[in-house]
Amino acid sequence: MAIVGALAPKGMSPLWYLGLKRTYFLGAFVAVWVWARPRHHSRRGMIPILPLVPALIVWNGVVHLAGVLALPDPFIDTWAWTQASLRALAAGIHPYTVPATALAHASDWVGETASTYPYMPMTLVAFYPPFLLFGDYRYLGAILAPITVLLVRTVGRRLAVDMAMVDAASFVVLLYPRQFWVTANGYIEPLMGFCLACFAVLTLKWPGSVAAATAFLAIPALKQYCLVPLVLFALMAERTTWRTLAIAGVVLSATMVPFLYWDAGATVTGIVTQMITPEAPRLDATSLVALFATLDLGYATRWLSVGAQVAVGALAYARLRDTGAGGLLLGSAMSLLVTFLAGWQAFDNYFSFVSLMLVVSALFLASRRLHAF
Repeated sequence: MAIVGALAPKGMSPLWYLGLKRTYFLGAFVAVWVWARPRHHSRRGMIPILPLVPALIVWNGVVHLAGVLALPDPFIDTWAWTQASLRALAAGIHPYTVPATALAHASDWVGETASTYPYMPMTLVAFYPPFLLFGDYRYLGAILAPITVLLVRTVGRRLAVDMAMVDAASFVVLLYPRQFWVTANGYIEPLMGFCLACFAVLTLKWPGSVAAATAFLAIPALKQYCLVPLVLFALMAERTTWRTLAIAGVVLSATMVPFLYWDAGATVTGIVTQMITPEAPRLDATSLVALFATLDLGYATRWLSVGAQVAVGALAYARLRDTGAGGLLLGSAMSLLVTFLAGWQAFDNYFSFVSLMLVVSALFLASRRLHAF
């Protein structure tokens, strides 16, 4: 992963930022090599990583923040959608009524994009404070990325998992090759990953609590594709009561109700637009559907991904329903993975979230006892 990150294409990054990213991955490669040296190379056993992992986390945060500065106007529709919608919200305009013509970048680019803001209202609620403070919502994702790694390490410690595995899990998250691309372009997945890590910590501290349920339910409240994880949570929960779920649902609904009251039609249209309006798969997607389409072999219906998610979710429930939080996260990750592979849209930001979910599930499943939620 470190080598892939170091050799990634330049893209639109300025040279100083490209150098910063490649230096980070090369430094990470050295850190992994030192960490993984055989025990007999050190009198005290495995060479202490002192600051190896903590230093890498700090360095990781610096590169994430630098990405926002290096790309003040990323050439991508997600940034244009969100920034324009937040600007409208600050001006007292309903964000789901912003026309596509207002989504142009400073470079006068509109590109292949939806006609309205296509994400959940909670994304606007979460991104509004950093937008007001810094004029750019992407700072939130850049700040949360290294914090998420710290939370993953906290999960490993609370589970009493061998520290070698905790460090290895940290490296997997820290070395995801396209992580800086995800935050610099303003995707939502870093916020989702933070909610996932919060759920893991909270369910260990207060299993069955409203706080833990709210953290997990925030994931589908941020991105529409997380349907089966929500169902798995409701079906597999042992300590979380239906009353707790209802309270968490009410808390999260508070992020949507004001927009529905303001203009229900525009809000609903925005939420469902990406699910019903595309006429063909994105050929630049990382999915089997896009692969077949590029080979002129035709493509499946857009509902194939939904059916695949439900089918894998059902299988996951049958096989993992008695494995607690680890089984929930593993089943959720696999159902989302097959969704993306069978979907019309699937990009690096999607897979970054799945990889994090797999890492956290591995920590839970490596624990010597069941952790009900």
